Amino acid sequence: MLKAPAVPAWAGNGAAERTLPALVLSKLDNIQTLHGCQCITIEGKTKNRSSNRRVIPVHSTLLALGFEKRVAELKAKGATHFFPGWYADGVKSQRYERFIPRWFNERLKPHLCIADKLKVFHSLRHNFTTALDQAGVPMDIQERLCGHAKRTPHMGYVHSAPITAMKEAVEKLRYDGFTL
Repeated sequence: MLKAPAVPAWAGNGAAERTLPALVLSKLDNIQTLHGCQCITIEGKTKNRSSNRRVIPVHSTLLALGFEKRVAELKAKGATHFFPGWYADGVKSQRYERFIPRWFNERLKPHLCIADKLKVFHSLRHNFTTALDQAGVPMDIQERLCGHAKRTPHMGYVHSAPITAMKEAVEKLRYDGFTL
């Protein structure tokens, strides 16, 4: 069953710490199938407070770990969020942008025997973008997955994200030796 320690793979979608509140606050309704791909829609504010909405295909490893089953179980229990405990704790603390990175840095890192002080939650974002680049993923797809898609006049004529291309890119990611 998919549990919280799988968050490195989950967060490996390039979510920055400031995007995490949107990820944790994401309702189960934001998990849907688009163009035959299981996806998560992340909505939030960027650093400059502009609106940010992006769709991220779910990696097949998370699907194999029971992602869809977990979503169905949560919905059957009346939950509204994928990580209901984190959502509740974040609501109490009102500091989502610190709550999950702190949990990762203080609790999960020692559990995984990661002693390097330079390896912190934000390192997952760097790792994700580096892995995409090393896998030969085109820059425009990398930018979309990381929420860095350029806002150019041309983009005003593009009305949907290339979900299939993004799914292919995400599937190129492999972390040999890492077992969830």
